[in-house]
Amino acid sequence: YLEGGWNEYDYNISDHRPVAISFNLNSATIGDLNYDYSVDILDIVILINHLLDIEAIELESADLNNDGVVNILDIVVLVNIIL
Repeated sequence: YLEGGWNEYDYNISDHRPVAISFNLNSATIGDLNYDYSVDILDIVILINHLLDIEAIELESADLNNDGVVNILDIVVLVNIIL
């Protein structure tokens, strides 16, 4: 696992014709669910709270094993990232 960070890029492209393109690229460290540039116990707490319906999070970032479901297996992956 490599250290990384979170970046957000916003681009608006237009030549003053009726057509415009806007896109947003986000990049985050795998397992950094609170985007604090660190994968730690706080991220595990966030994931557990999500599974207990206490706190909603972005499902795409929470599906750490990429099986299409956020469940206890994602917590196992997150713990392994930290260890």
